Amino acid sequence: MTRSKTIKPLASVMVIVMIISFTLVSLGTGNVSASEDVQSGNETDSMLLSGNNIRTPAEWERVDTVLIARHDDYEDYYDSLQDSIQDAGANYHNFHRGTGVNEASMYIRDYGPITIMNNGVREYNDLIGLNDPFEGYYPVQDIVDEFDSGATVNDAGLGTDGGDFMIDSGGILYSGRDVSDSLNLDAYGIHTARGLENLGETPHVHIDMYAKLIDENTVILPEIPADGGGLTQDEITFINELYDYFDNAVARNREGYDITEIEIWRDGHILYNYANSLIVNNLILIPKFGTPYNDNDTTAYNKYEDAIGKSRYDYSIITVDVSDLIGASRDGFVHCTTMQIAKENAAPVISDVEVDLDTSPGEAIITAKFENVQGEDSETSRTLFYRKYGSNTLETEEFDYISSPNIYKAVIDLDTEYPYEYFIRAEDSYKAVGYYGDTWTPYFLNTPTPHVEITYPSDGQTVPGKDVTVTWGSELLTDYIDHYMIARSFGFIWSGTTVGKNTSHTYELDPGEYTIRVYVYTVFEESTYDEVTFTVSDQIHSDGDDAIWIPENTVTILWDLDGRYDNEAVYFEVNLNRGDWLNIGTDTRHTFDELEDGKNTVTVRMKDVNGTIWQESLVLLVGKG
Repeated sequence: MTRSKTIKPLASVMVIVMIISFTLVSLGTGNVSASEDVQSGNETDSMLLSGNNIRTPAEWERVDTVLIARHDDYEDYYDSLQDSIQDAGANYHNFHRGTGVNEASMYIRDYGPITIMNNGVREYNDLIGLNDPFEGYYPVQDIVDEFDSGATVNDAGLGTDGGDFMIDSGGILYSGRDVSDSLNLDAYGIHTARGLENLGETPHVHIDMYAKLIDENTVILPEIPADGGGLTQDEITFINELYDYFDNAVARNREGYDITEIEIWRDGHILYNYANSLIVNNLILIPKFGTPYNDNDTTAYNKYEDAIGKSRYDYSIITVDVSDLIGASRDGFVHCTTMQIAKENAAPVISDVEVDLDTSPGEAIITAKFENVQGEDSETSRTLFYRKYGSNTLETEEFDYISSPNIYKAVIDLDTEYPYEYFIRAEDSYKAVGYYGDTWTPYFLNTPTPHVEITYPSDGQTVPGKDVTVTWGSELLTDYIDHYMIARSFGFIWSGTTVGKNTSHTYELDPGEYTIRVYVYTVFEESTYDEVTFTVSDQIHSDGDDAIWIPENTVTILWDLDGRYDNEAVYFEVNLNRGDWLNIGTDTRHTFDELEDGKNTVTVRMKDVNGTIWQESLVLLVGKG
């Protein structure tokens, strides 16, 4: 039989099998850690639970009453203390300890105010270990029973004596010891716990003996005298590291701390320090040690005034003479002999926040509901903080009232090419602060749409095994991508591997059908995925000009007459991209090792013993794009 010389599709007479001969390099897998905004020391984050009705106020919030552990041997001191508290517009309540009793009984050892719940039940909480108070100190239950019998005490489970806690209005708790395992801090309105127990080697450090916050961003720290001031080397190390800590730390509003150093010294057992002061409303009561320390008292007073100049609040200062306590060989003085009861403890509540980006191009309108238990008149500020993602500069805009009930809005201009993060801060006239988001957990005004696309294999494609390298890409800027995860289906179960920002992953797959998903997770806590289903085969059959993707520039092709020819082949020829024909004899394979990126056409033709020419081509797409 004589065959015509018409060129026929290879699919009917000859099968070309492609074997990819490049080396697959596994990029490996790895876990991705989200960036953390934490400082040195033991810091943990805990968010205030929605609907919680306990909140631990800062020491500078408005005070209703100051409880005093009064020791009748030192009447001058206590009389002066009572007068100063009244001058600050607060009440006082004495706990009389009589005379000649354990000197420790002079101390209530409070970090600051007792918490008052505003849920219709008057309850108290002091961050003090009720299970094991120091002998002679007032347990909180005793204080509450005497001051308001029947009130409930809530133990935060910190398990230490008092005096070792310093809390700001943004919910950051500082302690001289490890607070990472403390129970349920979020139930007490504590957003972040910073344990400073690893600073220096000072045993049993009470933070109120060394540091004093007078607002969220202003702190009093010790200044070591040139001659060492009688301090131990451990104390000197601790104080130096305490300074370094606050010099680098940031508060919840992202601002750093303004530090004022005031001299501290030790005379035997007694630690003379001015950080052990008391804030009552807008009045700060600082100790005055008197003769022979008058010069130090004056210097400390002046430096405290400097600190007030840095503060957001309009404080005044008054000294309380503690000189008659010095003979008792006790340190601590003003702060350790008092405990505050805050006027109110409910901070402004920010809710129903909505962002409108559609009203005007390049403009964002943020509306929010602001509520306060104390009433509308007590709220004094409602501020939006915002910045371009990746910027360290915060900008601010005040909210304006627009409608009842308590709805306010802020309008800002945006560069629409960039996402913006924001948080909201509200502060009432009692100095109680509420947050919606913050520097650790900001919200976003606008974010790019998550995007990921699998580039190989394509959906429905048949690919060679066993090593199959899945590749993908995204339209997102790399800075906005947190990580990728690739997952393989096992029926209804998916097994995922986090691969960081890598854009390929290699599986070892036997012949069969597979479904793969690639997820992208953005830094804005958004995600999406792309999915393909493909077949793995040990042979790939060409179908006309359908293209086959090749990730490398080298490929080996094989072909097989498949027993469907009446006549033997005399020779085979190959060419690349319509170039010169290369006669390779009767070999049924050839390697092309100089493929160009992009589209390549490989053609094989055969001449049989009758002179009939048979030809077929493959289109190869080379490269990863």
